[in-house]
Amino acid sequence: MRPGPARPGPARPGLAGRALPVLALLLLAATAGCGIRGTTVPVDAGEAPARASCDVPSDSVPPDGPARTPVQVFLVCGSQIEAVYRTVRPPAKHDSADSPDAADRLRIARALLGELQEEPAPAEQEAGFSSAVPDGLAVAGPQRDDPSGALRLSRLPDELAPFALAQLVCSYSYTAAADEHRRVLLGGPGGNPLRRYECTEELRTHPDSAPTSGSLQPTGGTGGTGGTGGADGADGADGADGKGSADGKHSADNPVGPDSGDEPSRTPSS
Repeated sequence: MRPGPARPGPARPGLAGRALPVLALLLLAATAGCGIRGTTVPVDAGEAPARASCDVPSDSVPPDGPARTPVQVFLVCGSQIEAVYRTVRPPAKHDSADSPDAADRLRIARALLGELQEEPAPAEQEAGFSSAVPDGLAVAGPQRDDPSGALRLSRLPDELAPFALAQLVCSYSYTAAADEHRRVLLGGPGGNPLRRYECTEELRTHPDSAPTSGSLQPTGGTGGTGGTGGADGADGADGADGKGSADGKHSADNPVGPDSGDEPSRTPSS
């Protein structure tokens, strides 16, 4: 019996046929590896964020008047704090011809604290300014054994955000809330130790250093009279009748406003 014709087997794919699936798999793996899904729709990423100018136009500063006096408060702008101009209601004049007493000093401190707790004005926000000072913070005068120039916050200074503490220190430093050397004596509630702070260039440019920038106030004195007694006698301004400023600018006429000296004043841009 003669064998029949051989049945044809399955056709073997050629080289081109085998290469197409492999190429497709390679392309798929490459697309998945970069994590980007292909799209034919243009993507609008928006404009690049504008850099804060930290300059407030001069015409946005409220004018001063009989019931208002110009001050500088320090706000956060970028990674540092900068001075901006505000106007506040000055404390009532006292009878003494010398510097403001402890009551006036406290009124000044509270007025400035209120300014720091306010929402920055639209022009200030547009220039990149903000404030880190919390709304619930309060300030009180000295306790029984404190020097007369002490200010007691409702929270420990080192518990505040560093930028908030730096804002307070620098805003107080150029007013009668500070001593004649422009140092601010701050403490927390209760009998916590007091610390002296200075608004240095380092503090203004690196506000995160504020919690460690204060020097511990020695205990055991009340500040003396006229800057001669107690542990703080040498400072003068902490006495009962200490001079509010070495150059006399912090007088009964203007205990709140900035003095001349070496303050880091900023001229508003026109």
